[in-house]
Amino acid sequence: MRAEPPFVFVSYSRADRDYANEFVARLRERDVTTWYDQDIRPGQPWQPTLEARIRTCRAVVVLMSETAINGVGVPQEITLGKRAGKRFFPVRLGPARFDSLADFQEEACLDGTFPSAQWYREVRALLAPPRWWRRTDALVAAGVTAAVLVAALLTGAALLDRPAAPAKGCGRLAAHIDAVTEESPGHTGRAPVITVTVCTPAPDGHEYWIMDWTEDGDTKRFYPKHRISGAAGTAPYPISHSEATEVGSERSYVVVDVPQPMAGKVRDWASTDDNVPQVGPAAAAPGGVALISEAVRRAL
Repeated sequence: MRAEPPFVFVSYSRADRDYANEFVARLRERDVTTWYDQDIRPGQPWQPTLEARIRTCRAVVVLMSETAINGVGVPQEITLGKRAGKRFFPVRLGPARFDSLADFQEEACLDGTFPSAQWYREVRALLAPPRWWRRTDALVAAGVTAAVLVAALLTGAALLDRPAAPAKGCGRLAAHIDAVTEESPGHTGRAPVITVTVCTPAPDGHEYWIMDWTEDGDTKRFYPKHRISGAAGTAPYPISHSEATEVGSERSYVVVDVPQPMAGKVRDWASTDDNVPQVGPAAAAPGGVALISEAVRRAL
């Protein structure tokens, strides 16, 4: 029996049902496997089914609205997701926000709009199996014996998608990049997962971001890729590069501390694949946008 593909759970208020139906349809059109309460089959117990799907999902997408915040169901589903250690993708439909999701980068979809192409890419990247697993799945379909399959898995895991190395520690820096996954030796592909350890929590009003830079002569152009948790700890974060990014190009990944009011601008730049004009080596950098980790260099 084939394992169920990874999926995202969509949490929403009944008052937002029409929007949620279209939202889920758009996710599925973009090959994002999705589950929400409309998928409960006749005769299935409602609450146990919801709880089971939250426990087994890869991430929870929360449609944030005034009715969702003032209701019962969505807050309960957020609590269940947090207990299960799930990743969250908050989508803001209006001015209302969940304080409990403040550590997660939100997507603003105001006035009935839908997420950006970058947002869909990030969600899809979170669900995508590494290339070595897709190759192994094909071997299973072809009827390869269990012994050969185990050997292929071990070899593929070792060569193509190496597990995160033990964290080396942050030293005097606030954060450390522990690992960047590869889909082929020496190359990350367009959707690597970056594991980051935060040693010094983000100060109030600050956001930590994974950025990558390219060099043009003496000029470094920094591109915000993913807002990460500002709490101390280690977590993986999927990022994605646009189709316009040249395969084989060198990318240098860093963690950056972004204070207010620059944080809002950085979110805008992230949504448009634009670059941050100035990033400095210390908190005294222009605008206060500062490097807080060593750089890790990889080829796309």
